Amino acid sequence: METTTRKVERLMTLTAAQIVTVALCAALWLLIREVPLGSAERAEELPNYIAYISTGLNTYGWNLLYLGTVATAAIISLQTWGQSHSSANEAAVIYAFEPGCAAIFAYFWLGETLAWNGLLGAGLLISGMIVSQWSTERPAAALAPE
Repeated sequence: METTTRKVERLMTLTAAQIVTVALCAALWLLIREVPLGSAERAEELPNYIAYISTGLNTYGWNLLYLGTVATAAIISLQTWGQSHSSANEAAVIYAFEPGCAAIFAYFWLGETLAWNGLLGAGLLISGMIVSQWSTERPAAALAPE
């Protein structure tokens, strides 16, 4: 992503290609895996099958719209923009902190707690991120990949 975001003239084109790819893969997965094909094996059951899919889309349409726009399109856009302004090493450190942020938000919003092994893992994750940034000297290849 580091080299690709710096090569393209318009980040929105790259972002749109990523979003379309995710949408197509998600739709394909939904049709293949999540929608039970057994209910439409015979032609006379096809209207029931289509009604089943329609009911699911009506029931969960707002959830799908939110997940598609906020949790997918907006996040991909922000990640692409951020990656164009940082190195791959910096992005890796930021992405590595995502599980820790999820645990913190789950604690405050959902009241979830971590077991001792989860706390140990969080400590190791944060320690690893800190240690990885101690060195100010990086190989030239890490700063400017070819």
